[in-house]
Amino acid sequence: MKEDAFLVKVRRSVERNMADEKFGITELCQSLAISRTQLHRKLKAVTGQSTSYVVRSIRLERAKKLLETTDLNVSEVGYAVGYANSSHFTQDFRKEFGKPPREYKKS
Repeated sequence: MKEDAFLVKVRRSVERNMADEKFGITELCQSLAISRTQLHRKLKAVTGQSTSYVVRSIRLERAKKLLETTDLNVSEVGYAVGYANSSHFTQDFRKEFGKPPREYKKS
């Protein structure tokens, strides 16, 4: 399916630039060689979500995985997935998963 291939491209682009807190929608558009409007329309049609939500979700999924599988602390994980502000990371993480990131930390 074309939609699946498109989502794979979006995910790969975000993952390649995961640690770059400045990597946002503009940079994603440049990476995919697509206009902001086209990107938004395609993502909305395929996922039902906005571009910023999709990018944030990819970052937060990676953060969850890092918390479960590494010894990095919550702040380090936040920085690793592109959040410069750890309280903003915690807030977004809680909104996405219903629990603060420390509860996903491996024992």
